[in-house]
Amino acid sequence: MSSRNSRLFVLLLQGAATVGLSQPSQAAVLLDAPQGNGSYWGMYCISCVAASFTLNASYTVSTIDVVLRTPSSTTFTSFDFSLQDSFSNPTTTFASATVTVPAGAVTAATMSVNKTLLAGTYFLVGNVPGYLGTPVTPGDVDGWLLSTGVYNNAAGTVNNFLPTSPTFRVNGSATSAVPEPSAVCLMLGGLALLKLRRRA
Repeated sequence: MSSRNSRLFVLLLQGAATVGLSQPSQAAVLLDAPQGNGSYWGMYCISCVAASFTLNASYTVSTIDVVLRTPSSTTFTSFDFSLQDSFSNPTTTFASATVTVPAGAVTAATMSVNKTLLAGTYFLVGNVPGYLGTPVTPGDVDGWLLSTGVYNNAAGTVNNFLPTSPTFRVNGSATSAVPEPSAVCLMLGGLALLKLRRRA
């Protein structure tokens, strides 16, 4: 390839980069319902507790953090979580995980998502499998800590699905931009021109 063709190719690539390509964003806290004063929502039920949030655009969600409470007397230390498009009648489950925490503690646990979610409302539903129907001490059950009610709504809105939202944090980044059609055409046209010049 001649030096003139090399310069032309570099200029075309630089032009495409400025027209329609962008660098991926760094991971950040998209939404946050911070931990409150230790109050919690008991989970002695089947999938009765959920956090809800609405994204205002497409985001790549990497993880969701939750804060869970277990009494020292419990043997139920595994919690199931699923990220759904509806609370009671989901048609799509975007991610699910079982997290295990120690007994007699308040523990932050992380669920991996690693999905691009479009603008819309999502439900993070929690359950303690096999818990309902077992003997428990009234008022001393496994639970999901409640938030302060003062939310970080950087990427959308934390919804008060319960009287106040449970504690959770959505982590991720803005969806990377894709090349604009004009940038793709510019690159393809430049490559075709270089091929023709090389044959001549």
